[in-house]
Amino acid sequence: MPHVERLTNIPVDDYDYDERLQNWREERTAKSGMDVARGTVELLKRALATEQPDELIARIAPLKKGISPIIQEIIIAAYTHLPARYADTGIAWLLDDLSRFRLGFGYREPEWMPAVRLVEALSPHCSEKLFRRLEEAIYHYHAPEEKREARYCVKLWRKNAFCHYWGKTQHFLLPALDATRVSPQTSELIRVLERKFANYAKDRFLKGGGGEGGWVGSTLNQNLEKISDQAWLKIVTSKKVTESDRGKFIQAGQDRVITTSIPQFALSLTQITNRYPERFGRLALKFPHDVDP
Repeated sequence: MPHVERLTNIPVDDYDYDERLQNWREERTAKSGMDVARGTVELLKRALATEQPDELIARIAPLKKGISPIIQEIIIAAYTHLPARYADTGIAWLLDDLSRFRLGFGYREPEWMPAVRLVEALSPHCSEKLFRRLEEAIYHYHAPEEKREARYCVKLWRKNAFCHYWGKTQHFLLPALDATRVSPQTSELIRVLERKFANYAKDRFLKGGGGEGGWVGSTLNQNLEKISDQAWLKIVTSKKVTESDRGKFIQAGQDRVITTSIPQFALSLTQITNRYPERFGRLALKFPHDVDP
């Protein structure tokens, strides 16, 4: 955990993406491979679902105020598995910083889901005082970007277009509260939000929408080991290979296409250079000065 914090102690928010965290965050599609960094996060989340809650809480204490979003993700997953008698600890941690309502990455599942799982697990068992604090905090929550989105929505409303700037957090988190303890006011708002979002496409709750991607590679990749130095020189100096592939893809599998372009060939060259650095170091010295950067 200290090493994960050291490597991911980077301040970010919804609109301040930092690529240094990319391999640490959840995969964008189910078909993506898992980087070793993400694998470490998943292992830690499982390892910390421990039967020694006192030890867990003591060890997490120095990390609770850290700015690493990855550490926060691990903590919320660990606290979700706390025994019922420790419910106040998990709920109090969630309330210490309301940005924790939205700790998910938001590509595989809505960003509220880690908090939903925590609230579902612990809200039936926390103290009455903490439950009311949590209920009020969710009910009256306002996202940092709300004013900007409200201005945008007002413009759309004038054109009779649907838009909203409030309610998604409540739509996810209020129903996660223990239904036997919520106030009549909360129950009514849950019903209102259910009607509001009844026809709202589920993938619109995701940051990336509902699209799926695949892998794009060059036509050289399957023969990289067989391409001679002389052939590589012809490839890198060829005027027939253009900067753009002009959308000409060859379907090579269900989620895989191959294409011909300078960027894709450059990636192929990178791949084989990593395997044989000395060979391609020597070859690079033979590149003409006008070769594409």
